[in-house]
Amino acid sequence: MRSMLSKMSKISSAGEVSLSNEREKALQDAARYLESYLSLEVQSIDDAATDPQLATITLPLIERIDGEMAGNVVDIGCGQGVLLSKLSESDAFRQKDWVYIGIGDRVDLDKIADFARFKKINRKIELIELDEFYSQGCEVEGSKTAVVRNVFHELNISQTASLICMLCRSSEQFDEVIIQDLMRFPKGERSNACWDPLVLKGLLEKCGFNVIGPLVHATRSGNAFFNMIARPSTLDLETGEVEHLVALARHEQWESWVALESGEGIGHPKRGEIIEALDLDLQLAALTAFIH
Repeated sequence: MRSMLSKMSKISSAGEVSLSNEREKALQDAARYLESYLSLEVQSIDDAATDPQLATITLPLIERIDGEMAGNVVDIGCGQGVLLSKLSESDAFRQKDWVYIGIGDRVDLDKIADFARFKKINRKIELIELDEFYSQGCEVEGSKTAVVRNVFHELNISQTASLICMLCRSSEQFDEVIIQDLMRFPKGERSNACWDPLVLKGLLEKCGFNVIGPLVHATRSGNAFFNMIARPSTLDLETGEVEHLVALARHEQWESWVALESGEGIGHPKRGEIIEALDLDLQLAALTAFIH
């Protein structure tokens, strides 16, 4: 009997330790989430080697570079140059007459310039500030592939319309636009809302793009993202028209999220999982702010 009580006591103690560890982990996770939610975090260039998202677009991009003697990769919203870091590992990019054009904020562009000098590829890059890009475009010779990575979910309606218009007006310049964005946030992002990939595809098609995809990916960490390729056509829309289409698309997504959160979508077999994965309360609040 004493032996049994002793075993039960040990089991109870082990259970308490396990619960304590779980609580501690939950608190740490919550602290990390809040820290990222309250700050504006830019992906470090050091993340290039381990980013599963990045790998899904760099391989086909490098294959294209390998197949053409010259061209341009235009990285819109380039951050600190994560894409450049990955391209710099490619012999095709280093040896052929391809140029990386980073478009972003001055602070980030300065970091990219430092990285390029360190890697001795500073002659293979051009850097353009966002304001200059929106006012003057990106006038370079040769084929151009634009990459818009994890940008759309950070833009409000007006900013989204401006970016789409810029891509539309550059339709004679860009061969294709590679779009990659999040379907759920791995970390908290204040005032941002993911796009439903099918809603974004429909929007781009209405703006005159031919769209391939989306192709949805999931990672082991529980993150989810999508890729699509958009080829601009000759359709020329005014900014006000595009902004109206963006507003309609965002409102369409807002209505589906409201229905899901309110219980109107309760018949969906994975409603609870979807709400949890999306951090629906936070994203719905951000999307509501966008459309109102």
